[in-house]
Amino acid sequence: MAPRSPEDNQEIRDSRQGALLAAAARVFARHGVARAKISEIASEAGVSHGLVYHYFSSKDAIFTAIIDGIIERIDARLDAAEGSAYEQLVDGIRWRSEVAAGGSPDEEHRLLAQALMRGPVSREVQERLSRHMDGLFALTTDRVRRAQADGDLDRSLPPEEIASLLMATMRGLTIPSWGARTVPLPDVETLIQLLLPRPTRSRSR
Repeated sequence: MAPRSPEDNQEIRDSRQGALLAAAARVFARHGVARAKISEIASEAGVSHGLVYHYFSSKDAIFTAIIDGIIERIDARLDAAEGSAYEQLVDGIRWRSEVAAGGSPDEEHRLLAQALMRGPVSREVQERLSRHMDGLFALTTDRVRRAQADGDLDRSLPPEEIASLLMATMRGLTIPSWGARTVPLPDVETLIQLLLPRPTRSRSR
């Protein structure tokens, strides 16, 4: 059998690291960052305790890596949005609704929300999330302004207010319902109509 190439070894390392991060996300969601233990992450991933430390120096390093991965995927998803500014905003609502409904393969958004709700995180993580949210708000506000300038969005509302409402609603969709099945998620088309109101056309006399 031929020895593995450097590329093969890197693929194995990436696969193991990805499995560890996915397992850690589930553990953090159940217990919060403060109460989660490396041994639980190792057990969830089906690996030895020592192998976890081979890839990550600490529990905080694992959580930071999860945060960085989520931010990178969100940024990539937003950058890949096509069409007009209004269509880009609509695409964002549809995507977040899919995540909330569990139809998206990226469940880490919900797991992250659970972990953040269960206890404090490090200052480094707080700063990273703060920078990300600031950038997301600036991007959303810019798209709202452009949609208004294009005549696709009601101009009577301040763009910052629309952006703030959009972000608050998307965060609310991400927060788990804790099993409250009696409260259904809003239909995505209803969300679009409420959050991105079209201009009011005056009737000709």
